[in-house]
Amino acid sequence: MSGKATLCGIPLRRVARASGFFAPHARSACARCVERAAATPPRASPQELLYSRIVTADAGPARDELIEALKRGAPVHPWIRGASADRIRSSARLHDAIEGAQEARAALQTEGPFGMAEVVTTSWRFVAIMPKGSRPVVVRRPRRRGAAPGLTGWSFAAAREPARFAAGRTPDRSTHRDATEHAVGGDTTLCGIPTARVTVVRSLFAAEDESACARCAELAAEAPTQPGAQERLHDAIATAEPGPLRDELAAALRRGAAIPLWINSTGPNLAMHAELDEITEGRAELTAALANAGRAGLAHVLHGSWRSTVVLREHERPLIGRGPSGSPAG
Repeated sequence: MSGKATLCGIPLRRVARASGFFAPHARSACARCVERAAATPPRASPQELLYSRIVTADAGPARDELIEALKRGAPVHPWIRGASADRIRSSARLHDAIEGAQEARAALQTEGPFGMAEVVTTSWRFVAIMPKGSRPVVVRRPRRRGAAPGLTGWSFAAAREPARFAAGRTPDRSTHRDATEHAVGGDTTLCGIPTARVTVVRSLFAAEDESACARCAELAAEAPTQPGAQERLHDAIATAEPGPLRDELAAALRRGAAIPLWINSTGPNLAMHAELDEITEGRAELTAALANAGRAGLAHVLHGSWRSTVVLREHERPLIGRGPSGSPAG
């Protein structure tokens, strides 16, 4: 859905909203909506979104090293939005920080709500605290027992992501322009406004925005987390052909192996991103599948000395191939 109509042009008042996101691979998916959704520009990754916020922080070693980690694709989890100062204090563990703690405590004295994002590297745990209407503050503390992908202690549970909600806007009565942004969940916003009375837009609710509804931000922060990319892909390959390609990839995903690419499109379009010439196991099967597939998904996973390539097709078994990664990972 986008604005006041579906992507294929049906007015929202004539459709029943579901609680989930549009799934192009579903048998019941509208072909026109699938086509237009595929043509929609991709949204920025969590790394890109956090980078755009962090560059405005005061320059210093913690900020600069965090920026470099984000450029390398370091995972961002959790990302808390619309939270109180007390909740941020309890999550940030400022007493363990070796840099930025004093600035963070001062920032948390200002008016909320606040956002907080955490990035873990091999040696450090970076915490970005984002006050409403002012510069973010970057805190750095030593990494404690395994939280980074591929290290002991990583788990699907620890890597779950904050719940995401579509954004809906309500007008300002004085200007008749959309002013307040709400989180849309099913037939109502989280704060209780019927969806029919809001303008649903093609973006996700961002609790840290000045226009965000405070009640929606609070409820969104309390919503159950969702599976991370590793867990979702692990579940998706469960029905693949048993054997080393599947089993070793599944084990790597359980250890938090990096997924640098996961896209959906038509088979021929995906073939341009699959780098088939570099696959040494399963190349023929993947090549044939992508040549004939309609809508499908393609994922690359880095683990050890391998880069596994996964093709996900509707109503068919997933296909897995792999080739040398070129450098150790995960």
